[in-house]
Amino acid sequence: MDSKIKTLRAPEAKILIVDDTPMSINQIKGLLRPTQIQTYTASNGYEALAQATADRYDLILIDYLMPDINGIETLKRIKNMSESKNHDTCCVAVSANTDKQTILLWQEVGFDGWLEKPVRADALYDVLKSSISANLISEAGSPDSSGLVTSTDKDHSFIESIKSIENVDVTKAFENCGSVDNLREVLKSFTLTGPDSAQKITFSMEQGDFMNYTILVHALKGSARLVGDDTLSKKAATLEDAGAKKDLEFIRTNTTPVVEEYKQLITAFKAVIEKDSRVNESASAGLPPISPERLQSAYDAILELVTADDFDSARNIAAALSHYTLPSEEEKKFETLRLLLTKVDRTGIRNLLR
Repeated sequence: MDSKIKTLRAPEAKILIVDDTPMSINQIKGLLRPTQIQTYTASNGYEALAQATADRYDLILIDYLMPDINGIETLKRIKNMSESKNHDTCCVAVSANTDKQTILLWQEVGFDGWLEKPVRADALYDVLKSSISANLISEAGSPDSSGLVTSTDKDHSFIESIKSIENVDVTKAFENCGSVDNLREVLKSFTLTGPDSAQKITFSMEQGDFMNYTILVHALKGSARLVGDDTLSKKAATLEDAGAKKDLEFIRTNTTPVVEEYKQLITAFKAVIEKDSRVNESASAGLPPISPERLQSAYDAILELVTADDFDSARNIAAALSHYTLPSEEEKKFETLRLLLTKVDRTGIRNLLR
């Protein structure tokens, strides 16, 4: 795997990632983690506009297909709003659709480049090098081309469990995510957000809501490709094409089997995550206890970081807490917190910790 991005450092640079799919956000943030770049997120175009008026970024990555206002409309408003602080910021389209006609459209409306989903580390590296000011970037060491190597028995068990899932190419999934830890986070997002996504696909089909149906199956196409299931991704692509053509007969005939396959993949990944969690629980036996005061201090720090949109640092604190034995009455709360951090759910975390 090309991992030039692991040699790049730009701790003073700021990137805004705009995407309605938490999985995609987590994947990109995972690829960026070694660079020390400050990453901020928006789950829709309206959030992106609010952030574009509040701060200036060195790069904005914008998902092309989003509900409410899409990537093109988001770009136009960022560039044209008088109160925007990002009129000259490099903006890059991100999508699983990268046909020539779509790329020409992005160029015409003013995007400075594009990235195909799932975003590859080498392509992201090139965008970073071309968009971020050279005086903010340094290079450290040389790329590691070792590929899929598991450094612990726990990682090995995790990867072997994925290999047993039909149609999933674990090597592709690893390459897309850049590390075993990031792959874990992506699969957690897939299992957490998948059931709701599957339900929404079925509902939009039943309502004849072609616009949202097309957006949802487009997201499934990219998500399935990200986790290494090209078979499901290609089936979702046929549904996306049918949605764009408003081919109701094809949609009604083929949506349910694809959704069922989607649900089966969610179940399979959920089993992998649960097995991995049991390994973690076994390894945690005999860990030192943490005092209520220190635990509350950690919760307060997580809340402050999430409010500042620094989910990476918040997850690091949560990971550090896993090295302690928590009071039994806090275990459920902590597990809920970890799930909310994976989903990038600011509101849920605020409600939980306040």
